[in-house]
Amino acid sequence: VTINYLTTGSPGLAMAARETIEGAFNPAKTLKSVDKVYQLLKKQGTVGSYTITFGNGKQYHGKGPLKRMEESAKSKGGKNGGAEKAKWDEATDDKSAFKDEAKKIANDKGGVKNPNNLNIRNSPGKKMLETQQSSNNSTATSSSTTRAASKQESNWL
Repeated sequence: VTINYLTTGSPGLAMAARETIEGAFNPAKTLKSVDKVYQLLKKQGTVGSYTITFGNGKQYHGKGPLKRMEESAKSKGGKNGGAEKAKWDEATDDKSAFKDEAKKIANDKGGVKNPNNLNIRNSPGKKMLETQQSSNNSTATSSSTTRAASKQESNWL
């Protein structure tokens, strides 16, 4: 019941009864289930980014813990043929999760303008990536200018 509830939001009592009976005859399977519950609970508050693919072929990209992904799947699934596939990727912190979300949106050829992308706006991570790229480019330009200047100086000697 716990695994089903954590992953779908529904208790799934019939399946739980079957698993209980099977578990009585197979303790190794019960231990595996306990570990799975532990892993799912551990990730409930963890930050990450996700992609949900719906029955009509459209996708939605988001940022947050597993629970947020489940909420997005439910809220957007009704109009889009239900969630068929969902992939969640853990991130080290919120900033990284926003950047990952932005990359996922951008990889959806055309980003938010793609009619098969359900995101109506870009992630805040897009600006973070642009700032990071601009910072990297100015650092690279600055160091190449310095190298050129020092190379030029050496020619004067």
